[in-house]
Amino acid sequence: NDGGSSYIKLSADGYYKIHLNTATDELTIEPYEGTVGVYTQIAMPGDYQGWSTADNLLNPMSTLDNVENHDWFLKSVTYEDTGLKFAADNDWAVNWGGNGFPHGQGTQDGPNINVVAGTYHVYFNDILGTYYFVPVE
Repeated sequence: NDGGSSYIKLSADGYYKIHLNTATDELTIEPYEGTVGVYTQIAMPGDYQGWSTADNLLNPMSTLDNVENHDWFLKSVTYEDTGLKFAADNDWAVNWGGNGFPHGQGTQDGPNINVVAGTYHVYFNDILGTYYFVPVE
């Protein structure tokens, strides 16, 4: 911010992917071209709890009425070494798995996410399938 900054203006309504490279201070904004689902709940089924899509629910970041939520979190959850996925609306029809840990980008019907034993804050975005397991110190 040089003191003369103004609002970031977009040419059209919609969803956008925002990329910020903090090493170079470069910002890019591009329209998101994929389909966007709206879900009432996201769970983390896995080996540790019998793969139940009704348990271990994440909290929506936006709790405002008439606002779509796409970011989810769960604070201070402890795991032994386990495999898990993210699943929407108490069903396997929409689920995300991925190869990365402690962060990655899940894909529909992707592989189990191999979580290393520890306590984490978990963050998930249901548009991009991105997830982060942040260690709790």
